[in-house]
Amino acid sequence: MIPSGISIEVVLQITRRIPFGSRDRRALQVFIDGARKRRLDLTFGCDPAHAQSTLSDGFVALVAPSLAARFVFINADAGKGWLGAQKANVLAYTSDLHPVEYYAGPVRPSLLRALVGVSNLYRQAGLLKGAGIWPCR
Repeated sequence: MIPSGISIEVVLQITRRIPFGSRDRRALQVFIDGARKRRLDLTFGCDPAHAQSTLSDGFVALVAPSLAARFVFINADAGKGWLGAQKANVLAYTSDLHPVEYYAGPVRPSLLRALVGVSNLYRQAGLLKGAGIWPCR
């Protein structure tokens, strides 16, 4: 059976989202800056000025034309931890460049881990060599 996709509007309606934290926002900025430095075509799926509000709403969309893909990452509420700390999982969804349907991808513990997956896709396509998108320290 071929899995069917789902519209991103439905995904946003059915998920309990929490805002991305400052650590995730910083990781996203470093990732986008690193992609630009390496001349990769990764961009926000919306106006960059609007990206801050989507991060506050618990999701972010990225577009990678050279991979013919769109990515949406949802910061989903995963309940409270043992000591009452907020837990979250990052849900990944992918689509082609003309999105009608998105398909569920892996669930990661952080946005950083989800972005590593995008970096690996660039590497697999032969568009990224060496240290990757993350800056060497």
